[in-house]
Amino acid sequence: MARELAKSDKDVINLAVGEPDFPTPENIRLAAICAINEGFTKYTPAEGCPNFLKP
Repeated sequence: MARELAKSDKDVINLAVGEPDFPTPENIRLAAICAINEGFTKYTPAEGCPNFLKP
C-alpha cells in the first residue's frame, strides 16, 4: 500500500525502519530505565494502552 501511495501525489513517510541522527534526550533515557526497573518490558496491548484510550 505504501509503495502504491508513493507513486501517487500523496506525501508518504516510511516509519518502518531507521536510525535517528540525534541522541535520545536524557529525560527519555531516564524514563526508559525507570520503566524497565518497574517491570514494563513487554509490548503494549495491540488495541493500545488503556490509560491513553479515549472513552
